[in-house]
Amino acid sequence: MTDKHTRHELQELLNLGDRKNFRVQYLQPSINAGYIALTIPDKPTSSKQQYYLTDKGKQLVHSL
Repeated sequence: MTDKHTRHELQELLNLGDRKNFRVQYLQPSINAGYIALTIPDKPTSSKQQYYLTDKGKQLVHSL
């Protein structure tokens, strides 16, 4: 993941289908840990919301 992606795109990249499970088990913990950031942080439920790797997330990917 090097660009900005929607929630749906991230789910497809990870081959995960359940929207609620994805948000609860993957997306929110990654945001809370600082690995992923929102493009519109003041509107987390915006239909135009996208996500991107932070420097911390990029370091994690690189170390794997």
